[in-house]
Amino acid sequence: MRLSHFFSYFQSFSQGVEITNVEFNKKSQPAITTDFEMPADISTSAIQKKLSSAKIKGGSVKNGFITYQEVVIPELHGEKMDVYFKVDDKNNNSSSVAMLLSKGYENFMSSETDPQVFENAKKYLASMKKDILSFGYNANIQKLQDNKKKS
Repeated sequence: MRLSHFFSYFQSFSQGVEITNVEFNKKSQPAITTDFEMPADISTSAIQKKLSSAKIKGGSVKNGFITYQEVVIPELHGEKMDVYFKVDDKNNNSSSVAMLLSKGYENFMSSETDPQVFENAKKYLASMKKDILSFGYNANIQKLQDNKKKS
């Protein structure tokens, strides 16, 4: 693979993933955000399933955030951190997902303080697209099968 193809692959892989700010405990904090073509409930369940399947404990929902405290996600960072996901409905069929990263005690990471972790997080969030779509399609198939059984 030529080097230019390699870079264009990763550039398109994280396309649509942005660094923004999200309100957390009444303060604006740096976050990585993207949109998915599934409703918020599907995106939330898919995120929880992905992390649970990776043996990452947590996933409780508190103040509108899916919270994972003192976890190591090797794709992001080799050290313990707190990871927060905020999932909001955009419209009936899509959602917006924000991921916040903290060194603990709400000491949030940013692209300035932890550029490599933020780059890894952008790729990680973009890679969730296939998981969220797959989870959503499987849920829709199950719902159709359940409806067919009822009729």
